Amino acid sequence: MVPPPTTRRAGPSGRVLVAAALTTVVAIAALLVLSRDDSGAGDPRPARDGPSQYTVREGDTLTAVADLHGLPVADLLDGLGLTLADSLEPGDVLEIPPAPVAGHAWPHRLVDDPIRAQQNVWFEHWAAAYHVPTPLLQALAWNISSWDNTTVSGDGDMGIGRIDLELVGWINDQLIEGETRVDPRSPEGNVQLMAAYLGHLLDVTGGDHANAVATYFLDREEPTDAAWDLGLRSFVTGVLARVPDFEAPPPPSATTTTTTTAPD
Repeated sequence: MVPPPTTRRAGPSGRVLVAAALTTVVAIAALLVLSRDDSGAGDPRPARDGPSQYTVREGDTLTAVADLHGLPVADLLDGLGLTLADSLEPGDVLEIPPAPVAGHAWPHRLVDDPIRAQQNVWFEHWAAAYHVPTPLLQALAWNISSWDNTTVSGDGDMGIGRIDLELVGWINDQLIEGETRVDPRSPEGNVQLMAAYLGHLLDVTGGDHANAVATYFLDREEPTDAAWDLGLRSFVTGVLARVPDFEAPPPPSATTTTTTTAPD
């Protein structure tokens, strides 16, 4: 009989998990006037908004797992109660401790661009609606497009989330309730599609942030057991390393509504 995977949880190390969602009363009030149907998320799901899990892959070491998540090795070992002498087995499930937020701040290019920064209201709203960590959604979008909805990939994937156009139809059909189709050409619609898709990926990976981000990059509905190449691993590391930036307090440009709105 094959033994069940080991689950190692982060122990009480004195860290405080920074709240993922930064939703404000003003943001909610602004969104209440929108006519879009936002009822497609269902009930909260712990796999989506809890701490990141990580399922050990073939060839993983504790140092590699720490690097992947942008953590000092000592912090990972301390959180898991392990030492470098301990080994990992494929299928082991680790509860990843949060990365330190001290010294992190939102990207300067975003802080200095109030029009783009005000799109934060959509990230906060749709992350809450689909029960995904807001900083993870923000970091993923920043690494993909710098929150620029005018960008288009070489494959024709458009907008803030650069979602594969075939996946857009599947997300609308399978993950979003209501008859109105969410249009990726709209900045808010693109963020909603991202949040719904990322929420699904967190569900099917058991709350594994790294695997969810990798599956997003691969334009898949389900994760794969195939080895990650250097490009994919670098993308995942870049997103996860950016998460503490968005866990820092948002700048005034991301929380203040002006008479100028983000372009459609």
